[in-house]
Order: sequence, then structure tokens, then C-alpha cells
Amino acid sequence: MDRPWIKHIPSGNPIEIDIPEISLTELFFQSVEQYSDNTAVTFIEKRYTYSELGKLVKKCARLLADEGIGKGDRVAIMLPNCPQYPIGFFGTLLNGAIVVQINPMYKAYELMHVLKDSGARHIIVLDDLLPIVETVIAETDVEKVLSVSLEKGKCEMTKKLLSVTEADFTVEIEPARGVAVIQYTGGTTGRSKGAMLTHRNIVANTLQSAATSRINTQKGKERVLGVSPLFHVYGMTSGMNLTFYNGGELILVSRFQVTEIVDIITNLKPTIFPGVPTMYIALLQYYQSHPFDLHTLTSCVSGSSPLPLHVLSRFSELSGTKIAEGYG
Repeated sequence: MDRPWIKHIPSGNPIEIDIPEISLTELFFQSVEQYSDNTAVTFIEKRYTYSELGKLVKKCARLLADEGIGKGDRVAIMLPNCPQYPIGFFGTLLNGAIVVQINPMYKAYELMHVLKDSGARHIIVLDDLLPIVETVIAETDVEKVLSVSLEKGKCEMTKKLLSVTEADFTVEIEPARGVAVIQYTGGTTGRSKGAMLTHRNIVANTLQSAATSRINTQKGKERVLGVSPLFHVYGMTSGMNLTFYNGGELILVSRFQVTEIVDIITNLKPTIFPGVPTMYIALLQYYQSHPFDLHTLTSCVSGSSPLPLHVLSRFSELSGTKIAEGYG
């Protein structure tokens, strides 16, 4: 079979890879074991090692089980980027349940549609968003609400996690058939539709993404600027799953504010930036009046929408690295 694209694969990156028959949680816990003492997540001033994150994921799975959630149930996650996102995400999967990703900017009618359409029985939600959940919950199948606060000492989820016993789960998952995530589309041609992504789908996507950047990645050493929203499939893969697979440090930022991002680039020195065009444009505009060093970035990716060529060229010039543009 003629495969003309092979000539465009950089030397050192694999042409083909094997996809193992494992669940996404198995892939995650391989990294927990291999990189146990490495920092997995940084959020503001808090750091979690892979070992600590793995223990919290197990506790979350137990907490969900104690609240009646089991294999095949849907758990909605309505959070900005924060440590509770990967904890809730992988805790749900370890429990055998299915993650329903929800944009925290949704209006009430959008939220109700996703909750009803997915059949979610549980929702993990930012406490500031509880009022909007309360306006629709009576018309859905949601039975339990677990709130998350980003204020120190006020997080119900963290308090509950600390009160449960860590436990190993042996929920049997068939990777090729077991749905891991229901990812809702943008709804540009009518109501948004839930795309069912299996464990194998996401494992394959993660490993394929890793293969395309293998020559530019130092496993166990990369620091990834995680400002692209994790509830979006791009942030989920290029931000969270790929970072964890590579044993990197995911620097989580709950929202994009250009001055905060520049401060993080300057002080925490991330090496990888999976961003979207609006972020690259904002950083270039800021640079015009407040120059800062972009050379710590050794790998940049842009997704979600087309990146203007002049933006790509200028950012590449200032950072010394080419931006890899992807779509899906």
C-alpha cells in the first residue's frame, strides 16, 4: 500500500506502533509505578507526586463506590483545570464508571441537555457552579453531587477523600468495547451529541500522540503548561493523558490570563505548551510591550482551530521551536 505520508515523519519517530489491550487506568497506573516520586501535578503552590495522585485516584474510586456508583454508570465532571479533575477523571474510570465531560461555562439549558442525554447519576462540580446545577437537577437522573472548592480548607471532595480508605479495584474492563468517556460535540449543527470514546480509543490516541513527538520528549522530565481545558478532548489528550504517559509534570491553570501565563513561563519554566490560537495570539500581543523569554519551551502544539501562519512564524521565531499544528 502506498503511504506517501511516511516521508514526512521525522527521523527517530516510529512509523508504526502497537496498541496494547489495556484500559486507560492501567496506562495511568503504569506511570504511577514508574515515576512514583516525580511531580505529576502542580497547581498554584501545591504539588502532587505520581504516588500521591495514584492514592487519591484510588480513594475517589472507593468514594464513588460507597455512594452507589458502579460499572457503566455515568459520572459528570464540571470543573475548570485543577487537581480534582484528574482525580475525579481517573477515579471514575477505576470504578468502572464513565466520565461525562462538561464545560463549566455551560448555561442551564445546555447542562440539562447533557445530563439528561448521558443519563449521569453523579456530578463532580465546582462549588461556584452549584446554583446552576440546582436549577436543573430535578429534571435529570443525578442522585449525588460532589462539590469542589478551589479555596484552601473548603473542598468537600478533598475532605471526603481523606475520610475513605484507599482500595485496589478489580473492575474488569474490555478496552475495545468499554466506554471511558462521553465527549459532547460543540453543537454547531444542532444540539451537541455525545461521542462515546472507549478505553482503547483514548489509549491509542495517547500513544499515537506520544509517537509523533518522541524525538522531542524526555520521559520523566517534561513540564507541561496545562491551561487548555481538560474537559475538551484536546486538553484531555495533549494536556493530561500524554503528560501522565510520559511521566511529566502537569502545571494546571484554571483559566487563561496572559499575565499569569507569562509569570508561569518565566518562573516555572514549562517545556511543552499545548495551546490554542487565541492563546498564542495573546502571548504575542503581550510580548510586543513586555518582552519575556520563551526559550524554555522546547515543544509547542496548537489545536482546536486553525493557527494563522504569521502567528505560527513569529512565535516560532521568538521561542526557537516550531509549533506543531494538529486537528481531529
